[in-house]
Amino acid sequence: MVKLHDALYAGRPFAHRALHVDFTPHIGVGNDPDPHVCLRQIALWNETEFALRGRVATLDLVRYEDDAVHTFAQVQLL
Repeated sequence: MVKLHDALYAGRPFAHRALHVDFTPHIGVGNDPDPHVCLRQIALWNETEFALRGRVATLDLVRYEDDAVHTFAQVQLL
């Protein structure tokens, strides 16, 4: 994921990269309009150590607009 992140910020988008912030690989698992619901779910998940296994087959490029996430492109990775 780090290599993909770096590749996506190569070229013209590099000017928008925040060099003072390290990229932390992450995958969005869920969301809720109420941030307190998200915090409760995170606390619940963090009570037990677990691992997720799988593969990323699709990359969605999204924009956040009007309080909603909209996919504007999708890239098949496999």
